[in-house]
Amino acid sequence: MARLAIEQGHAVTVSARTVSQGPEFLAGASRVRYDVAKAGLNPDVSEDGLVLFGAEADVIYWVAGQGLIKPFVECSSAEIDAIIRTHVTGPMTALQAILCERIAHGQQSVQLVMVSSSSAWKVREREAAYATAQAGKAHLARNLAVEMARDLPGSKVLLVCPGGMKTGFFEGTDVDTSAFMDPSQVAGVICDAVHEQTAPYQELHVVRDAQGGLDLTWGPKFPQTLKHG
Repeated sequence: MARLAIEQGHAVTVSARTVSQGPEFLAGASRVRYDVAKAGLNPDVSEDGLVLFGAEADVIYWVAGQGLIKPFVECSSAEIDAIIRTHVTGPMTALQAILCERIAHGQQSVQLVMVSSSSAWKVREREAAYATAQAGKAHLARNLAVEMARDLPGSKVLLVCPGGMKTGFFEGTDVDTSAFMDPSQVAGVICDAVHEQTAPYQELHVVRDAQGGLDLTWGPKFPQTLKHG
């Protein structure tokens, strides 16, 4: 998504654990060091730079990610803590500071794009901890849309829940990603949805269809549960 935004001529700021590395296309982006997994823990991790850029942004993308495919009873406390901090509490800390800054200074509306996962509503084996983080992120988006529309009139929230993509999430696992979606195609769908959004809140689900294309569904999904019988 950052690459597409840069190609379209937008000014892009990327936050990451390190600002000294990254793909070549990010040479056209500003960078702010922010480790979501250490938010509020490490005094050396400053949120000031991120808040400064976030307070002036037109669109904020929440795409922090980390995979965890493991039976819940086998997850260490450190792994559970890391998945929650990376996906939920770390980004929440930064976003809260950004929104407070915008409200305090009477900033204009902003569009928030939160990328979660189909695991937010699907039941999958070995994803209890990961799915918990995704569901929390998704429901935060739904609730934030109400507060942002009130406190920053004109603001919009777009929640996107993609299915499996060919990313580094599954490295070192036995998951076959050969039929998974191309991240660049999904990014294109998300960018189009961002440009076309008019309602204060929209929810988009992106999965692969039987023909290998992308199947787009708008609106909330009813969470799956254990099937009996």
